[in-house]
Amino acid sequence: MHDEPTCGPDGRPVDKDAQRQNDVLRHLLNEYPAVFSVDELTAELTEPGDGFSARDGVSRAVGHLTQCGLLHRHGSFVWPTRAAKAAFGELRRASGRAPSNDLWIAATALAHDLTLVTRDDRLAAVPLVRVRHVR
Repeated sequence: MHDEPTCGPDGRPVDKDAQRQNDVLRHLLNEYPAVFSVDELTAELTEPGDGFSARDGVSRAVGHLTQCGLLHRHGSFVWPTRAAKAAFGELRRASGRAPSNDLWIAATALAHDLTLVTRDDRLAAVPLVRVRHVR
């Protein structure tokens, strides 16, 4: 059974798994050089009364971010890759923008030398990333 997507600040639907990945990566980058276990991340990013799906979402996010090359994992411990740290820092300095989901998305594209395809004018304006702006 699929959960209904939540809405972001702009009123558009937000995929819960994508949001959880953003939360995990943001937390690890903000706390670096600290290294967290998946259990510690789960405790930090969920509430005590949250159900299984919220706790499982952190594990899925860690798995996906590891597969994408944005997190290192050794046993139960995870930390951001050099590519994730460098791309995010470079974009933040170049854009002069505060951390946002747009920067996380752009940092992922930059870290993997990908073209970012977007309809969002603000995201298309992020520097240093190859962008294909579609309308």
